[in-house]
Parts: sequence; C-alpha cells; structure tokens
Amino acid sequence: MKTGVRIALTVCMLFTVGCAGGRLVAQVRRAERRWQRGNVGSYRIEVSLRRATWHYQTHVVTVRDGEVIGASASCVTAPMETALGKKCEVEDFDPGTYTVPGLFTPARSLSEADPGGAVKIDFDDTYGFPRWISYDLADVVDEDQAWSVGAFEMLE
Repeated sequence: MKTGVRIALTVCMLFTVGCAGGRLVAQVRRAERRWQRGNVGSYRIEVSLRRATWHYQTHVVTVRDGEVIGASASCVTAPMETALGKKCEVEDFDPGTYTVPGLFTPARSLSEADPGGAVKIDFDDTYGFPRWISYDLADVVDEDQAWSVGAFEMLE
C-alpha cells in the first residue's frame, strides 16, 4: 500500500475514533446538565457495581436535600469468589460514590479516556442520570466493570 494511502486511512481511523469519544463526552455533559436543571434533591437510588468476575455488590442510597441520609449494601457471590471457595462479603464503600453526582464522576472520566469504544454509557431519558456505565478493554482479561441503576425513586 502506498504511504499516502496509509496516512489517509490512519487519519480517517483516528478522526473516527476521536469523534466517537467526543460524542460520548458531549453526551455525558448534556446528561449532567439535564440532571442539574431538574433540581432533584431527594431520592433513593439502587446501584449495582460488577467488577468482572471478582465481586458484585448492590448499594441503596437515600439522599435528602442533596445529602446522603442512609445507605446499605448487599452482595452476591461472584464466580471468582466461588472458585476461590469464598462467600461474598459486603465491602466498605463511600455512599457518595453511588449518588447521581457520584455516578457522573466515572461517566466523565471514562468517557474522556475511552480507548476506542471500550466505554458504554446509557442515560435515563427523564432525569439524565447514568443508568448504565461500563468499560471492557478488548485485550485485557477480567478488568471490566459495570455500574447499573436498578431503581430510582424521587422522594417528597
């Protein structure tokens, strides 16, 4: 293949990957603005975090007037825990990580660092919060993580 054609193809590929990543960053920004405009200060949210085959934990966080007032977690035994003869143990966690603003933190950082489509984010149509955040690098085993919102309830 001629050098000029190779350079043109490389530029096209980089432009395509860059635009895809840029679109995801823009989607996160729009969704975060939608959430902020909604001025939702009181809610209960259930967020599950799956770390590959290593650990699966669900967090329920209650927020009143923008402040965490309650949090709990439960887990199920993940495949690697089973393989190692372990039962799941609820890991310590920062409840703020599982609030809506807390979910925007990995959404922003992962979308900005997205190495060629490894990051997937889906947003709630009504409020804009991330319903699903995941990444999975094609050439790496067992590094994938996924955050999923199982329930969201506005509180009076």
